[in-house]
Amino acid sequence: MDFSKINIEGVLIGSLIGLFFKAFFDRISTALKLNRQRKVLLDYSRYIGLDKSHKYIEDLDFIKKYVIAETEEEITEIQNSNYGVDAMPMFTSAIFKSFSQDELRRTSFSTNNYITILDISYSIDFLRDYMPLELWEKYQIKVRQHMEDDKIKIEDEIKHFQECGYLKSLAKQALVEIKMKKERAFQTHRQFHNLIEKLKGWSLIWTIKYIIRQ
Repeated sequence: MDFSKINIEGVLIGSLIGLFFKAFFDRISTALKLNRQRKVLLDYSRYIGLDKSHKYIEDLDFIKKYVIAETEEEITEIQNSNYGVDAMPMFTSAIFKSFSQDELRRTSFSTNNYITILDISYSIDFLRDYMPLELWEKYQIKVRQHMEDDKIKIEDEIKHFQECGYLKSLAKQALVEIKMKKERAFQTHRQFHNLIEKLKGWSLIWTIKYIIRQ
């Protein structure tokens, strides 16, 4: 019997078994990491994305009331509502951009989920270009500048609002922008719902799915 041959075969078999277990545990480690990242995306979408995209729409609706208000009663009612426009520092695409594209693609599990995440990320950037508060401030600055340039007295401002073609054009522009932003915010809100539906589920099941999918 050739003992040297048996030893070599044993070493080879042992090495193959070792490689198999290493590859298996590497897959488990990667799957666990992907599952943690899935939970991060899911938690952000569920607890921040949904709320802030909905609040964005509410803020736009509130500002729209201001823009279209023409009587003292309407303006007073809005001012007395004590509604607060949210600056939304947490409504950001940073959470999605914190992952590499490869990690994001693998974590999303499917092409449709990946596209949904990209759409949400770019939509948030688009919406943040002019937040509702900024839209309102930009509109107000133009209105105040016009009032000062035309030397309109405070007591005559409401009447001027009702008659001035320039102010009406400013309001029209603001309403167009509000409508455009609102449509995108509504779509983003729906995308968050869709992503939550696709990424929710038990961690064990998702870990197994990630192990198999690699």
